[in-house]
Amino acid sequence: MVKLLSTLALGTVFLACSGSGGGGSGGGSGGSGGSGGSGGGSGGGAASCSGPISCNQPSDHLCDEYPAPTATQCADLPSSCANRSGTYAKPAACPSTGFKGKCTIPGGLVTRFYDPRGDSTDQSFCTGTAGGAWSTTF
Repeated sequence: MVKLLSTLALGTVFLACSGSGGGGSGGGSGGSGGSGGSGGGSGGGAASCSGPISCNQPSDHLCDEYPAPTATQCADLPSSCANRSGTYAKPAACPSTGFKGKCTIPGGLVTRFYDPRGDSTDQSFCTGTAGGAWSTTF
């Protein structure tokens, strides 16, 4: 009986919280008892950015570039780059000095490798495990 009540309580909480905020401005859809949301969405998600962004990680001898970043990548890269002791740049600013090769991964990531990286191990990882394309053109 207690388990059943707990399950019902969770279901009620889920229903009360499961309305969507809409796609930008307007009322919510759903809510408690089907009475329409309260307030609705106000923006439609993270702000998008245009143009390439990058995270240069000199201690790892690589630089990640997103030529056409998604809104999520724009929002997440500054902090994730800092967590990797990297330098975030908008527009992208991967250095050319010491460049050995790049791996273009489906989904919009280009990782550039710098000396002493970019050897056959990195190339093999790129084309095999990551499913990317290797190139020595900057």
